[in-house]
Amino acid sequence: MFLPGGLLLPFVLGGLGMSIEDYFDRVFLWQLVATAVVVLGGVALAGRVGRSLEEAAYADARKAVGRVDEVVETDPGGGDFSPSYDLVISAVIAGPLTIRRRVAWGATSALAPTWVGRHVRFRYNTRDPEDLNDILFLGFADEKDDGRR
Repeated sequence: MFLPGGLLLPFVLGGLGMSIEDYFDRVFLWQLVATAVVVLGGVALAGRVGRSLEEAAYADARKAVGRVDEVVETDPGGGDFSPSYDLVISAVIAGPLTIRRRVAWGATSALAPTWVGRHVRFRYNTRDPEDLNDILFLGFADEKDDGRR
């Protein structure tokens, strides 16, 4: 019983594989192509307009110059990944009010831990002192302004 079943198994699996391949060729190929086009188109569009949308959200925002108080190394979730960094910024605005903001810098530079004390330009919408996410990072104050404000 095992011998005929064992000899028949390659034919059954081969026929099943050919049926699945034929089914995918006829029915799902256009769906796979359409899905790939939609996903890749969405990624390309988000990459193209993402920064513009962020700048539009801060079009009427106030400008400030602050100082990097702390560079926080965030754990990316495993030992195989590079660490990412967040810059904690404080700025004195309108008299004695000090606001704090946080910029997710990413893992693009190993120099990020040495940036404590550097001055940065940014925009903010609210005067809430602890609204850490209300920030549009414009650049470091000691770097050339590229005019994209």
